[in-house]
Amino acid sequence: MPHGRQAAIGNKGKMMERDLVTGETLSDEEVRQVDDGTSRYATKFVYKGQWYYFRGLFSRAKFIGGPTAYVSSESKGEQS
Repeated sequence: MPHGRQAAIGNKGKMMERDLVTGETLSDEEVRQVDDGTSRYATKFVYKGQWYYFRGLFSRAKFIGGPTAYVSSESKGEQS
């Protein structure tokens, strides 16, 4: 995964980022726009060396305010 991104495989086999706060996925095009700085709404934040993508600034702000609540719940889900 490029940039250590948190990704899920989409229905067409493409990598898709998931907003950990809202649970929504970002398309490849939305991720590309975030990475090249042309996105109007989506954004990203690095936490402990891992990039996390968000559908908007509100989600990003919630994550920054308490990242362990989102990262630890995701890790528990992966162990199931």
